[in-house]
Amino acid sequence: MSEFRYELKFVLNESQLSHLLFLIKLYGFKKHHPKRTINSIYFEDFNFSSLKDNLSGISKRKKIRLRWYKNDDTAPLLEIKKRSGRVGNKLRLSTPFNNGNQVENMTSKEIYNILNTEKSLTTNLFIQPHFRPLLYVCYDREYLISHEGIRLTIDKKIKFSSVSLYDSINSKKLYSYNKNVIEIKFPLEAKKFLDEILTKTGLIPSRHSKYLIGTSILGISSYI
Repeated sequence: MSEFRYELKFVLNESQLSHLLFLIKLYGFKKHHPKRTINSIYFEDFNFSSLKDNLSGISKRKKIRLRWYKNDDTAPLLEIKKRSGRVGNKLRLSTPFNNGNQVENMTSKEIYNILNTEKSLTTNLFIQPHFRPLLYVCYDREYLISHEGIRLTIDKKIKFSSVSLYDSINSKKLYSYNKNVIEIKFPLEAKKFLDEILTKTGLIPSRHSKYLIGTSILGISSYI
């Protein structure tokens, strides 16, 4: 599945988030999906190419991550997220894992070895010998949508941990991030309506990457 859309991000404290939620409800935003806890493992090569591209703000870049949902028995998906300016798309690929609990009890080496046995992943060059799991991220996400097709997600209780060759994911210490991340995805035809809302909030979109924040908190990169 691949879908292009425009994306905007905002990093808000609790007061700013409350103001935004009050306003968007006046504009008819409704709950789109039940809230759920998202888990991701980000992959990196030995040269830290994804990290460097993000830090330097290169317009065309991609990230590889394994994603699953808490208390969900479906298999985790491998996602290749590509971005060009404010336009992004995401490709999702099935994996051999049974569920997220299996992944959480594994080391990064075990995760990589299982992915490397899947021919559809290796032949498509998405998992290469020089790519390894680097960062684990989890957070709660809420989903809203407007009549105009504008999708808004709110990420709260964001936590990070390192990923080890020899220790399981769920044995590593988690580090918290005290901001809320809002992402708005919209078709071009809804831009005028969205501009009207954003003008009233006074909020300004910003560059934001959980990957960069997490690696910075863990001392892998330097990012403010």
